[in-house]
Amino acid sequence: YAAFQKTSSSEALNQYLATSRRHPKTKYGQLAMLEAAKIYILERDMDSAQAQLRGIYSPDIIERYYWLACINFYNDEYSAAIANSDNYLRLAPKGKVAEPAAHIIVESYLMQKKYQSAISALSKVRQLPSYDRQYYHFKQGYAHEMNGNYGEALKSYQKGYELDKYSQSA
Repeated sequence: YAAFQKTSSSEALNQYLATSRRHPKTKYGQLAMLEAAKIYILERDMDSAQAQLRGIYSPDIIERYYWLACINFYNDEYSAAIANSDNYLRLAPKGKVAEPAAHIIVESYLMQKKYQSAISALSKVRQLPSYDRQYYHFKQGYAHEMNGNYGEALKSYQKGYELDKYSQSA
């Protein structure tokens, strides 16, 4: 709790690390590891973040899979990013980071030039109870364009444009 009240990230990080060292097997110690990992990610210290996340074994802390996927994507480890995002979506299909996790899968396929897989993976986004429809259509259009389906790409881009003509995505 004291770490949340700190004004600098280094003070908060030190508090989280101290809590996780003192109570590594408790729920709060495990949550402290998650929060420390997030700070490390913000600082682009992916090795330290990954070490913190790998120390979490509580089945209640599903969000660790999302953050592992972020690290994997950052490190160009796309297969691992897909696997960790899939784990998150399987365990928390309506979780608070379900849409970003689904987009990590799509982006990972796009980075591997597996455009048909990216198009298929977009169905996971569409299954979410709420999602950014304009961004969905933009990604769908891009995947179709890269796959050579220019007619489908144009349809997707147009649908996204019609949702909000004045947004940055349009």
